[in-house]
Amino acid sequence: MKKISVFFILFVFFSSATILSSQQLTFNGKSYFINGVNIPWNMYASDFGTNYLHGNLYDTTWFENAFTQFESYGINCARVWIHNDGNTSPTFDSTTKYITGLDPVVLSSMDDMFKRALKHHVMIIPSLWSFNMTNNDYALGVYGGMHADLIQDTSKTRSYINNALIPMVQHYANQCNLLAWEIINEPEWSMNVPNGGNQTQVVNANQMQCFVGMCTEAIHKNSTKMVTVGSATLRYNSDEFSVTSPCYGNYWKNSAIQSAYNKPLAFLDFYEIHYYDWMNGVISFDPYKSGCQESFWLLDKPTLIGESQGNSTKHSPSTMLYNAFTGNYAGVMFWSYSAGADSMGQFSEFKSALLAFRNAASTIVDFDTTACVTTTGINQPFKENSISIYPNPTSGVFHIQAVSHQLIANCQIQIYDMMGKCINQHIGTSSNFQIDLSSRANGVYLVRIISGANVVYRKISLAK
Repeated sequence: MKKISVFFILFVFFSSATILSSQQLTFNGKSYFINGVNIPWNMYASDFGTNYLHGNLYDTTWFENAFTQFESYGINCARVWIHNDGNTSPTFDSTTKYITGLDPVVLSSMDDMFKRALKHHVMIIPSLWSFNMTNNDYALGVYGGMHADLIQDTSKTRSYINNALIPMVQHYANQCNLLAWEIINEPEWSMNVPNGGNQTQVVNANQMQCFVGMCTEAIHKNSTKMVTVGSATLRYNSDEFSVTSPCYGNYWKNSAIQSAYNKPLAFLDFYEIHYYDWMNGVISFDPYKSGCQESFWLLDKPTLIGESQGNSTKHSPSTMLYNAFTGNYAGVMFWSYSAGADSMGQFSEFKSALLAFRNAASTIVDFDTTACVTTTGINQPFKENSISIYPNPTSGVFHIQAVSHQLIANCQIQIYDMMGKCINQHIGTSSNFQIDLSSRANGVYLVRIISGANVVYRKISLAK
């Protein structure tokens, strides 16, 4: 009876009230509440790539069956593990442990996964690494875990970025159902932070923030896709501090990441937090509790509850969905479709709640695949000399000039301050587009111009 009443209330809410969309995730021009599920793996750490012991373990039929069920239950997004502990991908030099590239099977398997998800109207969040990349997983293979050096040594980080991450990001720059890249799942278990750092190897917070910053910068430079981090708990993703909710600070806000890697594109587009019942006690990090809506935690970006215990004894699945929506979170992704052996939830325990929510809120759940229709005329590549900005420096008003109307009209134009905050967004309307920064403080700003998968960056100096 409780489930029926919750979704009846939700139905009435949608029927009679203005739907808040400020904290939903905007993707392909539409705002979504994420009604999702985790697919951590079918074959642990080996779904994408050629495992040196077992070969290619990607299972087309398994993923097709998963996405078919997701469509049946109104699920609009899946979170999928890619490298995990590094056992199968990317490719390491056996002597130096620098990353040399990607086994071609990684991309061909991911291609198939994205294609099948799109057919069933499902968006994907690829989670690249997980905290066990610093654990001793050698029992699974010689590259299973123990990769703290990939985080600590920026030259090894750069080998990953140049030889694996950027090729992957560019390959999927126009993948219309790729919602966001997640750099790492629950990094705090690999970090020397209070109540964290429980893996075999531990890195300090600054090193992990630098690793995240370098990867986010690379993604932002090479695509228009969003980027996030799957924080283990609000304890590490909030500046709220009280007797009952003593958080350790937001390790993933712009200023925290950029204190370790001071680049304007080193930032997350939205936060992702996780919930399990151990977070609901005398000391609480529970986003679903009364009074603990998104604003309570002092969060300055849309926040997705990226893992939520599917068999919680504190909240029913329907209550979690309803409280997340009314609490102004960006969505819920239940744990899990395929890791039932960990006793944290199975698909059968939450699938009906997801369907009921979708039926009550289809306008903000259903993935609009019309954006996946190939368009022509606006995605031609930029050339280095095809765009100019003048006057530069400027006292306020400046122009973005293109050699052809086609290059600026319909392009997305974003202005960032040096802290990585997007302060203005525009859609170009002519080959000579005007922007006014006269209300802003003097300084240097970054102009990002996006046409399909093509991105141009320019700096503009404001001196009034």
